[in-house]
Amino acid sequence: MATLFTNEMIEKATQISDSNPFLEGFVPGEGALDPKFVMIGEAPGAKEAEQGHPFVGPSGKELNVWLDELGVTRDQIYITGPVRSRPFKLKNGRKSDRKPTPLEIQTSAPLFDYEMAKLKGHILVTLGNTGLERLIGGSVKITKMHGKMLHQPIQIWDEQNKQFKLSEVKYDIFPLYHPAYIRRFNSKRDEVLNDLIELKKFI
Repeated sequence: MATLFTNEMIEKATQISDSNPFLEGFVPGEGALDPKFVMIGEAPGAKEAEQGHPFVGPSGKELNVWLDELGVTRDQIYITGPVRSRPFKLKNGRKSDRKPTPLEIQTSAPLFDYEMAKLKGHILVTLGNTGLERLIGGSVKITKMHGKMLHQPIQIWDEQNKQFKLSEVKYDIFPLYHPAYIRRFNSKRDEVLNDLIELKKFI
């Protein structure tokens, strides 16, 4: 599938991964360059880092069910996230997934900001807390914000001042639970279905 990343950006993203001993692989944002909407996850997992594509592991199977409910296919949307390499931790010599750190998110911010600038005018569908926090800042609770359309500026990285600032442009943002969360807490499935019905009104 197509990506918004240039060859130079792919090289930069690879350097970010190579310079951090607790990141591995590189998974570019990919999909339609004029999508029906944009999905923003957290970071790649093991399967994604291995195959180089987003949401190809267990969470991807769940996501496919959601896309079926929405009546869209992967080649009609664009999928990305604030960090494009797999963050992992080691325990007893084994790797396991973890949330990206604030520094990892900041380091990858210019890449993500580039995608968001190119995709302005499209609905941003966040999956879980991490993507939502990256967009709007603060300590947000997906349990309180899921299924509601937001219209507001998003955070962009200010390299000169080494901090996030708000964009001049406002974006439509629709938060959803992360597919991995629903796999663990099946009792939330009805809420997801209701959220998808609501999202479908806007696409």
